[in-house]
Amino acid sequence: MTSNAGSHIIQKNFESGSSVSEEAAFEKTREEVFILLRTMIRPEFLNRIDDIIMFIPLSKEQIREIVELQFNAVKSILQKSGIKFQPPMRPLIL
Repeated sequence: MTSNAGSHIIQKNFESGSSVSEEAAFEKTREEVFILLRTMIRPEFLNRIDDIIMFIPLSKEQIREIVELQFNAVKSILQKSGIKFQPPMRPLIL
């Protein structure tokens, strides 16, 4: 089961430019998200969940790397079909 519950809290606490360490931000965020979950989900259901995993947002560099990997895969498929891809004159900015 997945949920985006607390995603606004996660985004807010991990925005770049924060002066706190990533570990401190993670702990603070985890507390806030668990408090939110307790208000959203009935205790008898929440107690049946074995584990809750909170993911931290990807950095711009990580997103850029994922896009590059996916883009290269598309270029490879096009190439196998005999289609040549020509990138735009100016680079895309993420």
